Formats: sequence, C-alpha cells, structure tokens
Amino acid sequence: MTENYGITEETLSEADFLAGSHPTVIVPVVISDTVGALSRGRILGRNSTDHKYYDWDPDASDGTEVARTILAADVADETIDVKTLAWVHGVFRKDALLWGTTDSAKIARGMRDLQATGIFVKADQA
Repeated sequence: MTENYGITEETLSEADFLAGSHPTVIVPVVISDTVGALSRGRILGRNSTDHKYYDWDPDASDGTEVARTILAADVADETIDVKTLAWVHGVFRKDALLWGTTDSAKIARGMRDLQATGIFVKADQA
C-alpha cells in the first residue's frame, strides 16, 4: 500500500505484522524530537501534555504509559518533530511488535490498552 503524507511517498508492507486479513487503518502522527530513532512495529504512547507520540513506557505517568498505536514506518533520529504514520486499527502478530519490555504483565497490559483503541494483538497466527 502506498501512503502519501506531505511531500514524502512511502510504500508500507504490512504482511510481516498482520495476523489475518482484517483491514488496517493508518493515521498521521507526530513523534517528538526527543525520542530518537524508532523502528516500525514499535508500540507508541501519547503524552497527555504535548499530545505527541513517544515510545510506550508502561512505568511512566505522563500518558505514554497507555499503549495507543503501532508505528508503521521507521523514524530516524531527528532534531525536529517527525510526521509519520501509525496503525490505529487491525489485527497484529504479538511477536512482530516491538514492546520495549520483556515483562509479560506489562505486555499484557499494553495489549489490553491497544484493544481498547481497536488494535487487536494475537499471540500467534493460528
């Protein structure tokens, strides 16, 4: 699928992330300049003050502790905020996503957060 956001056109492959044929929804998001480089598939949280997206941090208390989206394209380490795309709906493979933690209780909480937003995560493709 090709998405055109601003002046950049990028082809996004979803096959390695999807756990079925359910349609996905991708929306534009703004990643804070303080985040650094991120890989697609990273779970994101949204800061409740500046409303920008950051790495999901289950131990935070600034809004980023709630998993909200999945980054759909790699983001380079920039000195300015980055406009990019994130999935907000679909069925995804748990093992394909980048959680930023190995704590199973935190990942389970993140999966519940994502489900509340319309993102469903399956433990396997079966």
